[in-house]
Amino acid sequence: MRRHCSRLQGVAIASLALLLVIALPASHAGAAKLGIYFDASGTREGLDVAPFSVFTFYAVASGVGSGVVGYEFELEYSDDITILSKTVYPAGAFSLLSSNTSFLVATGGACHGGAGGVVLVSFTAMLLRDGSNLQLRASGLKGGSIDDDTPAYVPCDDDETVYGFDETPSSFVNPKTDSFGRVKERYDS
Repeated sequence: MRRHCSRLQGVAIASLALLLVIALPASHAGAAKLGIYFDASGTREGLDVAPFSVFTFYAVASGVGSGVVGYEFELEYSDDITILSKTVYPAGAFSLLSSNTSFLVATGGACHGGAGGVVLVSFTAMLLRDGSNLQLRASGLKGGSIDDDTPAYVPCDDDETVYGFDETPSSFVNPKTDSFGRVKERYDS
């Protein structure tokens, strides 16, 4: 899915991000994917984590042609995970939202990425307790360019068009319940 918008000459950084929000519908013929992964190359979809351990994960886009000049998405995750920090890419990118979970980003005209996967945001987080598998997923920004369920991007080779990501695979944090139980057991004895 894509949306078409008019090109503005002398666009300021904030105006590029605004294009993500005011675009009009069109069609999309790509296979772009935005996933949450535990490696920067976008291949590891699961991670075993002991409670109160710090771990890193990434929002990685693939199939976006020559890269992106803007993007928007919302990170969905369990309350059992707390985000400690985030890094938005590329360096110098401008975000209209100051949140650990919502992203409306413009690169200032610089093309970010290439033919392979491209890291949009890296996160450092902590697992707060043991329990069942916890899902991490990228979804659409509420009130976003495409709809509330579709994350979006502006590609380098067509910076007048907003595209929706075709796939948003989930990843899972697998709490290591036995390691926390063993620590507690040793402490109690």
